[in-house]
Amino acid sequence: RSQYKPEDKLHHVASLLTSSKQGSLFSEKNLLMMCGDGVNDAPALAAADVGVAMGEGASLALEISDVTLMDSNLSKLLFSIQ
Repeated sequence: RSQYKPEDKLHHVASLLTSSKQGSLFSEKNLLMMCGDGVNDAPALAAADVGVAMGEGASLALEISDVTLMDSNLSKLLFSIQ
């Protein structure tokens, strides 16, 4: 979904959140995490339950997110979750 426009990313996150609230997408924990690094990711990062920005990304994404990785290595995110 990286080629989506900002409004498409926001719509996609909102539709997933709506599905999760109805219990059809997730079984127990109804949380949605969005990862992004640019200005075009900021609306979806803000809408997600947990927004994760990459440290080398745009400052708006870094400020909007709940979590900021200090670089673009997603394996560190997996390590943090575990």
